Amino acid sequence: MFKASKEKVDKGLAFQSAMMDTFKEHFVSVVDSREHIMKLKPNEPEVVYNTYESKNGDIIIENIHLECVTAAKSSIFPETKLQNFKGKKHYYIFHLDDTKEVFVVPSYTWNCYMRKCNKVRRKGRAYRTFKASYVRNLRKKKTLKDKLDIYLQAFEEEVMLYDEYEDAFVGLGYQQYKGPIAIYDARKCVEILTNNFMDDPDCESREAAEEMAIEWFDYNSVGAWYGEKTPIFISTTLEDLE
Repeated sequence: MFKASKEKVDKGLAFQSAMMDTFKEHFVSVVDSREHIMKLKPNEPEVVYNTYESKNGDIIIENIHLECVTAAKSSIFPETKLQNFKGKKHYYIFHLDDTKEVFVVPSYTWNCYMRKCNKVRRKGRAYRTFKASYVRNLRKKKTLKDKLDIYLQAFEEEVMLYDEYEDAFVGLGYQQYKGPIAIYDARKCVEILTNNFMDDPDCESREAAEEMAIEWFDYNSVGAWYGEKTPIFISTTLEDLE
């Protein structure tokens, strides 16, 4: 089995520890996923803990799952992580070794991007090659500070957020006695979904992707109701309402 160097392992654990300390300054419930499953299921085979951590990430905050990754100028990313770490509340936190920058990237965005990168094998295991610059150049990324600001505001004011529409977030709306409600730009939401459908190899054209996006958005987002905190979608043109 391929094993990372002790230096890389130590660097990764140090970054994870630093992130735990950072989040504990802001949130009440911050859990080390491996420690959590080991307490729930002591004396289990190591594979049980590895599988749980692979699916749930290194850190869990409320229902948000975070996987810590240190990225050198040239790095490899495990194929199994692309298969296991996924979900609307799953994010990668990257520490770029060359610039010391820290970025947060939705798991869906990164997993789709990685599947386009070259595949290599190390001791029988599959990996994807990438560079720190790939993370820095991603459009759908946030600095750690920006991401913290968004979630802190949401937690403090009990706002429901759609993580998949993060780039379409407009702000918070207020009504008497109802408190803040998240507001999203409908057109941008459809653009996000269209780009996601375009990543599907079976998608024939952008027109087809947009058609699927509109149908999905109308049924699963506009048509959804989660109570008084359900986010609002705004349309800025009459065309969006047709």
